[in-house]
Amino acid sequence: MKNRKLPLTEDHKARGILTELCNKHGITLYLVEELIEIQRSNLGRERQTGISADFSAAIAEFIEKRGEETTNALG
Repeated sequence: MKNRKLPLTEDHKARGILTELCNKHGITLYLVEELIEIQRSNLGRERQTGISADFSAAIAEFIEKRGEETTNALG
């Protein structure tokens, strides 16, 4: 998915705060950006058919990668 620049992540101070929050909650800034991009790509559509599946796929990919990183770190 093509990620467009987000004002939230372009501002240095805002990006720092968002990164801290992501770290606190055990997620990555990349995941947040991906979820925002999914939402943005669905704006303006009469019905946002499939958005839940797109969110689920992005989160599942994050969890899968997190599991691989944990396994590799322990290995």
